[in-house]
Amino acid sequence: MFGRPVKGGVDLNIGEEEYEVSYLTDIPRDFLTAMIFALKEDKDFCVWVELEYDTRMKIISDYYDTYLIINENLTVVKDINKWMLAMEMYDDFHDFFDEWCNLQFYKSEEELERFPESFLRLLENLSAILQNARLYLQNTEMYDKSRQKEFYRNLGKRRM
Repeated sequence: MFGRPVKGGVDLNIGEEEYEVSYLTDIPRDFLTAMIFALKEDKDFCVWVELEYDTRMKIISDYYDTYLIINENLTVVKDINKWMLAMEMYDDFHDFFDEWCNLQFYKSEEELERFPESFLRLLENLSAILQNARLYLQNTEMYDKSRQKEFYRNLGKRRM
């Protein structure tokens, strides 16, 4: 989902789609908070990101697909759902934790000091949800696509 963050932006990949996202918003907090809410409350995942000046992308992901809306143009990424995005998001934020903490340059000194702890807390919350996802998904009959079945079967096998 996310590449290694660098000053000014980060690559965002969803399926075959690739974009460079700018840091005009708090990417880790926005994405993690929205995903945790979506999974806990059984809602669609939805978040806005800045691609470049005056260009925003809305990302919506449900049980089956992900939808990218840029300047009223819709791209549907088939068979990539919110659970898949959540797993990729966790892995990428976890793998590049220090880089994300070091790139929070729009924050006050106090916010910078608190950021690593609050970021880690959000990652731990998402990790707990993903570890418990197998039980939830086994009791749900709406997951019948083969690609998604394979993802759910391996959900508990990935690093947390």
